[in-house]
Amino acid sequence: MKANNGNYVTMKPNGSLVATASSVGDTEQFIFNLVNRPQLVLRSDYGYLASRGRDIVTAANDSYDVFTVSVKDGKYVFKGVNGKYFRTDSDGSVSTTGDEPEYYTIQLLAHSRLAIRNANGAFMKAENSGNWKATGGNPNDNDCLFEF
Repeated sequence: MKANNGNYVTMKPNGSLVATASSVGDTEQFIFNLVNRPQLVLRSDYGYLASRGRDIVTAANDSYDVFTVSVKDGKYVFKGVNGKYFRTDSDGSVSTTGDEPEYYTIQLLAHSRLAIRNANGAFMKAENSGNWKATGGNPNDNDCLFEF
């Protein structure tokens, strides 16, 4: 976490938090769990995220799906409206067809935006065509940012 003074928040040995670190080390890394957000609606620059047709999640819809979110040890699991888990396919696209959970990480960014990273380390990226795939490499790329 970076404070408005430009320094990173660090934890002192007594457990208090201060914004004095100029770089990120072990004491500047935190795990957070979104415990009050069991449902999530996401919007890309191209439209809302929703699963259509073959249960493929797309990012340029005029209406949204409400995805169910759960968390375990800082890793997030998403379910579609059909009750199935998000599953990353071989081409990077995401479908709501998984019988077993896949774990994702979330990075909260400025202005109510977040980035989602899959287990392989790729960020979810929206494309103008509506595709939503795990092909992004930079969480600050606008196509990798989603309003929640």
